[in-house]
Amino acid sequence: MKELSSKFAIPLIVVLLICVIVMVSLNILMRGNKEVLVQHWEVVSAEGSGQTLVARDTTEVRPQILEAIEARKLAIIEFDDSGDSWAGSQKNYATTIVDEANWRGTTIYVYVHGWNHNSRPDRADGDLVMFSQFILNLNQQQPEQDHVGVYISWPGDPSLRFSFLGPLSFPGRRAATSRLASPTLLSYLMQLRAKANKENKTVVLIGHSFGGRVVERVMTPSMQAYYNLKRHGSAELKSLSEDADHRKLLLADLTILINPATEGLHARKVKLASRRWPYSEFPAIISFTSETDPHTGGTWKTGKTLEEWLVPTVPRQSRYYNLSDSNGREIGEYVGGYLSHTSGHDRRLLSGKVRRSENGEAEAFEIASDLDESPISSNFLFPRFKEEVGHLLPTGGYLVFRIGSEILDGHSGEYAAASDVEGDQMDLNPTIFNPEMTALMQYLLQKLETYEGNDVLSEVRKSQDEASGYHDVLEAW
Repeated sequence: MKELSSKFAIPLIVVLLICVIVMVSLNILMRGNKEVLVQHWEVVSAEGSGQTLVARDTTEVRPQILEAIEARKLAIIEFDDSGDSWAGSQKNYATTIVDEANWRGTTIYVYVHGWNHNSRPDRADGDLVMFSQFILNLNQQQPEQDHVGVYISWPGDPSLRFSFLGPLSFPGRRAATSRLASPTLLSYLMQLRAKANKENKTVVLIGHSFGGRVVERVMTPSMQAYYNLKRHGSAELKSLSEDADHRKLLLADLTILINPATEGLHARKVKLASRRWPYSEFPAIISFTSETDPHTGGTWKTGKTLEEWLVPTVPRQSRYYNLSDSNGREIGEYVGGYLSHTSGHDRRLLSGKVRRSENGEAEAFEIASDLDESPISSNFLFPRFKEEVGHLLPTGGYLVFRIGSEILDGHSGEYAAASDVEGDQMDLNPTIFNPEMTALMQYLLQKLETYEGNDVLSEVRKSQDEASGYHDVLEAW
């Protein structure tokens, strides 16, 4: 026995040493540069305008960002890796420029960026410069209104010493979004919403990629508060003010997720929790995933697979939801499928497709509920649910659409040289804020103003809800 133990002792020690060396080496390689955990902007006193934003530790700032700041149309609020804000003065400055905006027609766009981005002022391909150009374009195109941008920044860019290791930052950056979607951010957005309500200003909340994961989570509490008041609130509570707009309970008038990198499981929970969202009420969340986006599809599944196998604190999710209707028809499904798929790549969560209209009629976009009946793909890590084709979930107040490449191509769109862009003062073509996506946002804002529960959005909801396999079991569930 002793001979056997000594025979395997040395190889075992060698294997353990190799594992330690690999782990330590990987840890060193995965350490980001110090700039990932720094504050890039600060609020300082300025002549004539009270306060303004200036870049810290650099004089190189992209011209679009400078122009938006000088026009007092852009605020930047930075959060650290733990989800705490870097400086309360940034939040106060954002409130100030919102106050200064023209009260007759002000729209406040709050944007949370995604993976591989931050608030670096000198980054030519960063989301900050794209968002700045988006705000400038809106103010140029609609001078009768004020458009103010609030850029929510977090360490989405791991800034690794070796860029080829970037995909390995997936678990860490995804975890950072959970810390960002915290009471700190929620509290500020609630304050901003309260300020907008007093002055009758419109709030649009936008999240892209991992930023969509953040927005989805901070939006949910107010969504449920609104839904519960509408469905379960007493008559006395509802009539406290007959003229009150109860929709102001929501964190934003319009919430848009663009190629959200978030587990479909959360969308499933929200849809079921708000399953009887009135058709007369405009949806609380509208999500768009491009049909040509590879990152919320294959990249997400790969990242989740690596996370399950390499991160010991992440358990394998294999619970089976065993539900049956009154006729004994089984509609069970595995939870794993909702974790390995984002909402825009899960047939059960989809509400329809959005296309640019080509018939020249009044409607700028075509919204259809017809979807193919292809099953949800699976792999050895996340087993398929028993049904070959997933059952549609009720829409609730959360619509999930696929959009064509003519609206948004890929995960973040395509860059275009200045000479390729039509328009008198457009310096570049903002990626996810390209003209087509901008038109889609304006289209939804118009829908919001005129919504009475009898247009194409409500028809899409009714169509999906009628086809939902959950309807017979919702009450029991």
